[in-house]
Amino acid sequence: MRAHRHRPQDHRLTGVAAPMLLNAAFLVDRHRADQFRRAVDELAGVRAPDAIALTGPWPPPYSFAALEQQRPRSRNRGWLRRRRRWSTCSTN
Repeated sequence: MRAHRHRPQDHRLTGVAAPMLLNAAFLVDRHRADQFRRAVDELAGVRAPDAIALTGPWPPPYSFAALEQQRPRSRNRGWLRRRRRWSTCSTN
C-alpha cells in the first residue's frame, strides 16, 4: 500500500465545521480494498461522527500519477511523459 498526504481542505469545501487534521489518499491493491474499507470503518466506529470519511475508489490516476519532463530525443522539445498508477481507495 502507498499513501499520499494532501493539504487539509477548508471547511467551506468539506461542509464540516471542525478543522480537517489529515487529508490522505491510499493506493490499495484491488484484492485488499474490502479489508482496507473494513479497517477504516472499524476506526471510524470509535471516533466522533464525521471524524473519518472514506471516499472512493477514485478513477486513476487521481493521487498517484506524475508528469515528468524528459530530455528530447528529437526535435520535439519539451514533451511530457505521464506515469500512471491505479488508485482504488482515497480518504479525506
